[in-house]
Amino acid sequence: MSTAVLERPMAVTLKPEDFKDSTLEKLTQAFVDEQILAEVERREMRVSLTLNKDKTVEIPQKLAVTILDMLQHISRKEQVTVESPTSLFTTQQVADLLSLSRPTVVKMIDSGELPAIKVGTHRRVTAEAIRDLRLKRHEEFLQRMREIAQTEDPRWTLDNPLIK
Repeated sequence: MSTAVLERPMAVTLKPEDFKDSTLEKLTQAFVDEQILAEVERREMRVSLTLNKDKTVEIPQKLAVTILDMLQHISRKEQVTVESPTSLFTTQQVADLLSLSRPTVVKMIDSGELPAIKVGTHRRVTAEAIRDLRLKRHEEFLQRMREIAQTEDPRWTLDNPLIK
């Protein structure tokens, strides 16, 4: 089995200051409506792109949802980064992305929790592996919260100002 690697891995970071242009601001504001995103997700609305006033191209549903989701983040002045799944990160970059220490990332790689490849004597982690780890950890967190919610007596938290 062979693996194809992009010759030029894509990495694009969009920062809020990149969207000060009034046209881009209008674009982001037009798509921040949660209902529009929900309709596209349910395939009740199609998104298309008009090129040179005479050619219209329909954007696939999955890509449209991704673009709309990115526009929502941008409208909230959040940074958005698009990475190729084949992009490789150093252990320090992974640590920064996951808000962990570099030694913790190395331990996760050594234990097999985080897949990595060796480039010479250095470890490299793919963007896809980072995404998968984030999703796995998020699901574990949600599961723990569901377990706590089932065992907790709601009356114990009535006086907690953080829960109100």
